[in-house]
Amino acid sequence: MKTRWLALTAIIILGVCIGPGYVSPSGTLASKATVDAMVKPASVSLVGAINTPQTMPIMLTAASPAEPNVISLKPADFSFNGSQGGANPSDQVLTAYNYGAGALKWSVSKTAAWLTLSQESGMSAVSATLSVDISGLKPGTYGDNITITATGAANSSVKVPVVLTISAATPLNPAIINSIGGNRHCRCGTDHSK
Repeated sequence: MKTRWLALTAIIILGVCIGPGYVSPSGTLASKATVDAMVKPASVSLVGAINTPQTMPIMLTAASPAEPNVISLKPADFSFNGSQGGANPSDQVLTAYNYGAGALKWSVSKTAAWLTLSQESGMSAVSATLSVDISGLKPGTYGDNITITATGAANSSVKVPVVLTISAATPLNPAIINSIGGNRHCRCGTDHSK
């Protein structure tokens, strides 16, 4: 005589709250969804067995998917100002990090000769110092883009604009130049100190 198994369907009620509605167990869950699950046990019966039916607990684990890897930057752009023949502008810092949960291998690059980066690659977060050398540059506006790339990131290449503005040097007043040089004569050649 053959023994026949009869398995009753488990009743599973799963509600994933993502705003006003619900998503079924086969749907996509939002990353910050609040999961509220109620599971009823399944009953299994064996025809002819003396210890039938048997109840089996069902364990349900609902987990949110991991955040995608996304390059995030602070700040979004840079601006430097200097005067022709003057001191270099103060350094500034670019911070790049992964908004998701995984580790990313970074590469940071630029093209302008007047711009220097303290760090051009790294893992996890990147903190690169931007330095500008204005020596020999004429008055005007100069531009470049810092490019941050990371394999596996949703936005694998991000550009950060860098603008450098050089103003013309302010000429000194001739009277100040004469005073510095110790010459008490004005431009007419007459000594007015007497």
